Amino acid sequence: MAAAAGLILIHANLRGGRPGLPDATPRLMVHRRLVRTLAWLLLPVAADAGCGEDLRFHYDCRVVEVEAAPRLAPEGKPAEIMRFTCAVRGGLLDGFVATGTNIWDGQLRDGRLLGSMVVASKGDSMLVYEVQEVTRKPVPRGNGERWEGGGSGVYKLATGVAAPLAGRSFHSVARSAGPGAFTLDIVVDD
Repeated sequence: MAAAAGLILIHANLRGGRPGLPDATPRLMVHRRLVRTLAWLLLPVAADAGCGEDLRFHYDCRVVEVEAAPRLAPEGKPAEIMRFTCAVRGGLLDGFVATGTNIWDGQLRDGRLLGSMVVASKGDSMLVYEVQEVTRKPVPRGNGERWEGGGSGVYKLATGVAAPLAGRSFHSVARSAGPGAFTLDIVVDD
């Protein structure tokens, strides 16, 4: 925005807009038009740079229900269906509440994600995303064993204030945060 404001100020000076400066001579007419054109071209760029959203979000989640699903995973192995709810902080999703379901190949502390869908909303805004390619592994910490995982996903639907996320991809890191709790940190890809 400062660049555009500077060009507008230069344009005003070329017009003789400040006391003590001579009016622009005919040879400066071309320069004045060039500066005016550059100012108009830079205004949208400066406006976009000034209102960029933070595309990092933190989720504090609670597991609502865990259900064993015998023979749901490949090769007839058991799977785990986990339903959860999260409070979202940060960026344009600050204050959203998310609910989702994960289907894991394996038990709570390890395994591969078979499927996941999450719906988040706040007021008239809604966001639906699918998580893909996630793995989790046990991580020894303190008195107990916890897990962490990383993955990626895509925003399938986004309305209201979340609309800029529609169709965009992201990567995430999830970590256990005690019994029945986990955190999720998401960064939207460029």
